[in-house]
Amino acid sequence: DHAWAAAQLMPDDTDELAQLLCDAGGFVKAQDPKAADRFYKALVTRCPSTALGRQAADLHWFPPDNPAATR
Repeated sequence: DHAWAAAQLMPDDTDELAQLLCDAGGFVKAQDPKAADRFYKALVTRCPSTALGRQAADLHWFPPDNPAATR
């Protein structure tokens, strides 16, 4: 919920927002895919010009090799 609130304050189509949405969604996707889906949808709609946004749109889910998700 904190990541979602933070994302609402960030400008669209930035690498920073895309990374936040990807990190947060990637964190919960295995435990709660339904909760992760809102991050995925925001990623592809709010960050369509970013590399992560394009990858997510092509895959119809989060990119598997997101280096930040392994931090």
